[in-house]
Amino acid sequence: RRSIASVACGFNFTLATTVDGALLSTGDNHFGVLGVGSTGCSRAEFGQVASASGLIFVTVAAGYFHCAAITHRGCLYTWGCNKHGKLGFPTDVVTYVPTVLKLGCRVSAVALG
Repeated sequence: RRSIASVACGFNFTLATTVDGALLSTGDNHFGVLGVGSTGCSRAEFGQVASASGLIFVTVAAGYFHCAAITHRGCLYTWGCNKHGKLGFPTDVVTYVPTVLKLGCRVSAVALG
């Protein structure tokens, strides 16, 4: 069993970080919010988020159809629906895996609406 460090709930999905830094997701995968590399593969139990292996996450946030997580080094990753640039990327593309934002500074907290 893993111990959970942080939890965030979006629209029909849940994200969590563990005390050892893993990033997990469960629920409906609309707009790729589970971070598994595609849509349509919803899951009823928590599973590892794609491309998050090897990274150490300390906190996570969830919006309606978009997500964000911060690593122990202060890097901000976002994924899901990017309508109106809410993920921080210039185009309205859906991002199916956590993608780092190049901000030029360390991030210590994140919240999504």
